[in-house]
Amino acid sequence: MVSLTAVASLTLASLLGLGIGASVASEASRTSAAGLTTSSILQGLTVDELQSQAELVVSARALRSRTIVTNGRVETETVVRVERAFVGEAGRTLRVRVPGGRLQDGRVVRVPGAPQLTPGEPVLLFLSRSASSAAWTPVGLFQGVWRLDPAHPELAWASSASGALLLPSSAGEAAVDRRRRSLARLLAGGGR
Repeated sequence: MVSLTAVASLTLASLLGLGIGASVASEASRTSAAGLTTSSILQGLTVDELQSQAELVVSARALRSRTIVTNGRVETETVVRVERAFVGEAGRTLRVRVPGGRLQDGRVVRVPGAPQLTPGEPVLLFLSRSASSAAWTPVGLFQGVWRLDPAHPELAWASSASGALLLPSSAGEAAVDRRRRSLARLLAGGGR
């Protein structure tokens, strides 16, 4: 059964300041109850929009993550090791924040559309400065995180929407509408 605390915590959407829904549940409630269903509605971004909104584009690998609660905002901060900067200047490591995370009491805050960075996994990140900290955030949440495969260095795979709904872009096809894209096109524009 989902606790009253978890239900009351649905107000996190406004606290996250993203205009999106969040769900909170304990480990036990996620496995024994129907749980809460929420959704995020995000504007689809074309490759050109990803590029123009990104202050920094890097290939990187996640090193470690932790949950941070600041002014009621629950976020996961992941330290990534930068392998190459394509746009902007980056140090050897960066802090990347996404909404949601696992609280110390075991509750989990999930935000549909928030990407998860897996330690050791190579990724291409389209980032902008976080308004609330010195960390970086992926442009368009999951849309700004692309998976890289060393066996296919010329390709990148879109991250999972994780329950987010994507509105069509008025500027054309959303970058993530194609699950796999040429790395050269993602970096140079044109989107194919």
